[in-house]
Amino acid sequence: MLDDVIPDMTFRGLLLGPKEEPVDLRWLLYKGMPSVHKRNVKKVIESGHLGQPQLERLPLIKEIHKILQAEITAKNLGRLSVANYWKVLKYLVGFAESARLLLTPSNAMSLYLAYCAHIRRRDDLSGDSKYAYSHTLAKIIAPVLGVDANKLQWKTNIRQPKRLGNQTAKENLETTAAFVQVMLQVAQQLPVSVIRGPLPVAVHFDSGVEYFVHIGNELKPVDGLKRQDPARLKRAHDARNRRSKNNSNRARARLINLRIEAEILIFINQTGGNLTQALQLTGSKYRYQSAGDYLVLYVWKGRAKHAVELRIHKAYRPHFEAYLKWRSAIFPDDQDGLTFPFVFDDGDKAMQRTWWAFSEVRRLAKEIGQPFVHSQQLRKTAGNFMKRNVSRQAAAELLSNTERTFRENYEEVHHQSASRELVSFWRDTEVFVSAVGPGGCQEAKPKLRDDSPVGAPKPDCEGGGGCLFCDKNRDLRSFDHAWSLASFHHLKLAEFNADRTPLSLMEGHPVALVVERTAEKLDALSEMDKECTEWVNEARLRVNEGRYHPYYTAAFAILKGI
Repeated sequence: MLDDVIPDMTFRGLLLGPKEEPVDLRWLLYKGMPSVHKRNVKKVIESGHLGQPQLERLPLIKEIHKILQAEITAKNLGRLSVANYWKVLKYLVGFAESARLLLTPSNAMSLYLAYCAHIRRRDDLSGDSKYAYSHTLAKIIAPVLGVDANKLQWKTNIRQPKRLGNQTAKENLETTAAFVQVMLQVAQQLPVSVIRGPLPVAVHFDSGVEYFVHIGNELKPVDGLKRQDPARLKRAHDARNRRSKNNSNRARARLINLRIEAEILIFINQTGGNLTQALQLTGSKYRYQSAGDYLVLYVWKGRAKHAVELRIHKAYRPHFEAYLKWRSAIFPDDQDGLTFPFVFDDGDKAMQRTWWAFSEVRRLAKEIGQPFVHSQQLRKTAGNFMKRNVSRQAAAELLSNTERTFRENYEEVHHQSASRELVSFWRDTEVFVSAVGPGGCQEAKPKLRDDSPVGAPKPDCEGGGGCLFCDKNRDLRSFDHAWSLASFHHLKLAEFNADRTPLSLMEGHPVALVVERTAEKLDALSEMDKECTEWVNEARLRVNEGRYHPYYTAAFAILKGI
């Protein structure tokens, strides 16, 4: 049982469903809890099967609860984020138990690094999943240690996979367009007559694929019961008939939710709005205003306390209004309710119980072999397309964000464009002086670049790291330069990772900034042309094999000795 001296560690301020059990971090005090499903944890603890709470874990768990509760109170964390944090915390506790490591504040950093080293070795996790787990846990553990979360995650050597170049942008657009086309076909083939009509329901796609929406066992072959007794055969026929005749919202929830999920994704693709805005939209909270070839759809954004303008193309308005008529026919007694009201098998429909994972669309996409595109990626693709073709300001306005928010959360670096800018800049520049760091000097008069981040080492023609932030430094188009740059990057990364003191986690650490700068330079050089790509690949291969540029051989020997 939960000890009376242990304080309550549920989260206040979260909107929960009528049957949802709130997360209680006290559950993490019990050994073996990570293997128990959330719905059964309380019952198992009260039965005594997990024994007594491990009180040595209490200080760390209390601190984590305090930090997360403060974020919830400040409206920086929502229900979905808390559920995600709970998941990764369970993974961390499960790993600590299997590795016999302590869950204490003093052991938090070593436990985090050990867990990240464990998931880095796992072959069953994608690169994106490894980064997501390490990044999410860093945001939980870093405040406990009083350090920066990004610097803590950097020490894990787990990096977010990146795909570079113009081809990636093209693939994103093509995948998104194909996915939205599938969603349109789903919406068009699920009118009210089909929702209330006979079962099963088949959705046809341009590719020739059919998708059957299964509801209960309506597709179960009754003929397979011929060998059974007549009474059982009659009961099976009667059950099928009753199921086919029941066309209530509760009985047809899967069909209704499938269309609503598709409509939400189409809406987000067309407006650039986010999922929360779509879920808060009601029949009385939107209006149109003409703006050339587009319409401005006004939506009230609760957290920001002001109306948000969502731009849609005029061609989308007839589709959206057709959906509203469909919604009114499906929910005739709820005309002023949510515009996208999901239905659940217990008959409840409420925003806080929305299927955040788009389970029906995901199931459909998997069945027909169509890559699923999440609502956030739909926004990101639309925003970056707008940025490349118009401006960052226009992209931010499309997503109803500031330029800073767009740059920090949605903007994706387009390395081919960066390479073109670099080539244009270097075309008429003469490099004639050797630099201390990788590259060459246009003039032996050091000057800090205007766009250098705070904490970047100042150029003084003595330290190689400062050269990378010098306005006179120039990259050279040669394999020797690529090899030198890759060796320098590996040297500084090794120096940074060798430092296990809290000082290495300070905001804007100079060595970390040098590592990031050299990585950017290598990526930009690689994108110039095929020959440069081969140079960079060969340079990185040599460094990984321990064959460093002769200029840095002694430095690596000294570092190895330390």
